Amino acid sequence: TLVIITSDHAHFLPEYYKNEQREFFNIPFLMLSDRLKPSFKGKKESKLYSQVDFPSTLHYLLHTRNKGDYLFSKNYYSAYFHSFCFTTFIDGFNWIEPNKITHYDYRYPILDKNNFEPAHIKGMAIMQVLAERYRGNIKNKRNK
Repeated sequence: TLVIITSDHAHFLPEYYKNEQREFFNIPFLMLSDRLKPSFKGKKESKLYSQVDFPSTLHYLLHTRNKGDYLFSKNYYSAYFHSFCFTTFIDGFNWIEPNKITHYDYRYPILDKNNFEPAHIKGMAIMQVLAERYRGNIKNKRNK
């Protein structure tokens, strides 16, 4: 048995924090299972982590194999784990790194291409991939 307790947002009201504030994204995650590796029992982590990363990390913690079903999921405990999160909201996205949040709102586009940060480009690339997957132009391994 695996019990997971988490929340969808880090606050109790939608308008309590703004989309670009770090506090908006502080989401608790608690796992309870007798199948967890002993070294992880009672452990508290604080690295930057996304809900999207839960599936790959759970595979690792529960000694199961991720067969590539989770295209965007990263194993939190991998030596290759790059700490970042990508979040979307109705009018844009955030690229979150340990010491910085890059906020992009489609209602207020950046017209000067010299003001774009690498995080803007990364976020836009992810949005493009998601749009193409939604349209069916990009398939995962299972839908070849």
